[in-house]
Amino acid sequence: MTHLHFISERLATYYDGCRLPALFTTARLVHGTLLQRPRQGPVRGGAAFFLAGALERSFSALEPGESEPPPPAADPAGREREPIRWPQDLAEQVAERLLHLDLTAISCDLFAPLYETAVASGERKGKGVFFTPPQLVDAVIYAANVLSSEGMTGEGCLLDPAAGTGAFIVRLMALARRWRRRDGLSVLSHLVPRLYAVESAPSASALLKINMAIQWAAAAALSGTESGWKRGCRPPAFSVAAGDALLSYSLPGEGGELLVDEKAAAYGPLFVAIAGKNDFRWVIGNPPYVGESGHRELFAAYRRHRFWRHYSESKMNFLQYFLVLGLHKLAAEGGTLGFVTSSYWLTAEGAAKTRDVLLSGAYIDQVISFHRFSPFPNVPKLHNAIVILKTGCPPGHRHTVKLVELEGNSHIPLSCRIAAAAHGGGWGARQVEIPYHPERLVGRPWHLLGAREDAPFLDRLDELPQLRRFYLTRQGVAPGAQKVTRKNLEFLGPEWVEAQRITLNEGIFVLTTAEVKALHLPPAEQRFLKPFIKNSHIKPYYITEAGLWLIYLHHEEVEAADCPHLLLHLQRFKPLLTRKREYKSGRRQWFHLHWPREEGIFTGEKVVTSQRGKSPAFAYHAGPLYAATDVYYVLLPPPGEGGTSPPLSLKALTMVLNSTFAGFWFAHRAKAKGEQKEFFATALAAFPLPEMESLAAHREEIRHLEQAYPDMSADRGERAREIREKTDDLVYALYELKPEERRTVAAFKDK
Repeated sequence: MTHLHFISERLATYYDGCRLPALFTTARLVHGTLLQRPRQGPVRGGAAFFLAGALERSFSALEPGESEPPPPAADPAGREREPIRWPQDLAEQVAERLLHLDLTAISCDLFAPLYETAVASGERKGKGVFFTPPQLVDAVIYAANVLSSEGMTGEGCLLDPAAGTGAFIVRLMALARRWRRRDGLSVLSHLVPRLYAVESAPSASALLKINMAIQWAAAAALSGTESGWKRGCRPPAFSVAAGDALLSYSLPGEGGELLVDEKAAAYGPLFVAIAGKNDFRWVIGNPPYVGESGHRELFAAYRRHRFWRHYSESKMNFLQYFLVLGLHKLAAEGGTLGFVTSSYWLTAEGAAKTRDVLLSGAYIDQVISFHRFSPFPNVPKLHNAIVILKTGCPPGHRHTVKLVELEGNSHIPLSCRIAAAAHGGGWGARQVEIPYHPERLVGRPWHLLGAREDAPFLDRLDELPQLRRFYLTRQGVAPGAQKVTRKNLEFLGPEWVEAQRITLNEGIFVLTTAEVKALHLPPAEQRFLKPFIKNSHIKPYYITEAGLWLIYLHHEEVEAADCPHLLLHLQRFKPLLTRKREYKSGRRQWFHLHWPREEGIFTGEKVVTSQRGKSPAFAYHAGPLYAATDVYYVLLPPPGEGGTSPPLSLKALTMVLNSTFAGFWFAHRAKAKGEQKEFFATALAAFPLPEMESLAAHREEIRHLEQAYPDMSADRGERAREIREKTDDLVYALYELKPEERRTVAAFKDK
């Protein structure tokens, strides 16, 4: 890899800093050097002559793709070889590095990291596309049972619908030929016609073909025969299509099969052939995953598409389209889908429809969870899983999901750790089998981590009355712009920033006490300032001092004449505030809050919690308290609404929500975002409450619990722990937990 990076970087200087043509030339040189026979070193004829010969052979064996940059050789058709007009030192350095490489040992897609750099890694990350490490590719291939010592297990074809530069396809070829080094061409002759790939970026698909040609040429070179070398110079046609795999279908046919859209013909006959093939034995890969927030333009075409609009849902991830596509491309019997995915979609609200679609045509065979670490070395905050789905299970059959949990990074390859987990564990890996009925997952998140020995207990809790029956759950206000960020400064531009004396982290709608004093507001305008907290200020039982104030300008109540001093402050940020879609549509003035909410949410008695956290943190508050959308409120319904009276006061409810029991329930039923849980309205509303009979039987203890709500003037942390321990015993009794259920909850507390 170091040699290839050096060659690509040196060639980029020849192309005036353009990395993409340098990368393609590097790949062509690797391919052509493998085809040189006999190998003509730079001593005979010079380095430039040697490199020209390598390029000539590569282009003779594999024609350039439409998006491939023009070659540096004078005549790529090979009619007459001419020296490449590179500086002598450059040609010698490139040739020397090539000849020091064991090109037959290339066993994975080495060009992907260079490609990411060439096409701007920031842009690709913004679209949710990441270079897939070889050992992660191996883990998918192993888990999906694609290869055996004879090649692909069984008959059937394989598709990678988001192939990139070939991480999975190239690795399959490399693994297959390595098992039979001297007969690698025979293995690949059987394998390659069964490999299909689609990639939307034309340059990536062109590089994938060269990658495959390198594997073919390496197998030919290892054969050591004249016939093998000649076959290496004539690789087969690779089934790699450039085009968007998603935008090639119309509405499903009467039998539910995919119908190819006539517009797909624009991508060429191979693309149409792949689009019309719906009997793949395997669909594997690492499709892009990126949320819709901040990427609406990416999703817009699919939401309008006459096929994909039926599978679109609010707050979804782009990955979900590929999951549905993979299901449709599999053979109805015996097909396997193996994707590297984010772990979030398994429980996300925005993936409910996708999960139900998958369950309608497949069953969950295996989930490999990367617990507390990312398998992507350069993206440590990604939370991933490998999901294996299979088709062809009898209806109503009780399935068992294999859940493999991998703890932390290790020098042991992932595929070895997965194999070890299946044989008793070790190397930071363990496997458990989860029995479940697929029909019970319909319409529900896939809380697979909570579906082990705790499943009967959790199922019983699901039958209890839910919080939504007695209480309201609401989200905080959306200010639109709390403070000045670096992106804000870039948007405003240096001239505006300097003229208005704007500084980084300066308050816009959310001000510190010092910033409020500096405005010298008259009493008439001070009424628009509301006490404000961030989610980090919320701790179990109490709220830390924030010293923040929200400028609460409600569009239904506040005119410009009501707040001239505040307008002088906000005027400095007007270019930012006029970007609001509500302002552009005429629903708001530029100085109004983006989304103010009903003010009664913030002024009365309430329970507040952060939308995310490693463990529950709920606090009771009786006075005015405002927060942003990353804080959720639990409220009493207005008098006369909600039917049955709430069974617990908000103080008592706060203590129950902070209990060890609540922590156990949220850990298994709230959506996971890595190590954190999301306490969104859906999870809060579904929290189980004790039966009314149990509440009546323990009414006196509950009253004492309310009176014991902690006074946090003392040591807050120690006081909170004491109250939680006292609450736990009563909560166990309220929920009528059996001894084994108490032990389960207590064991969770010790983790």
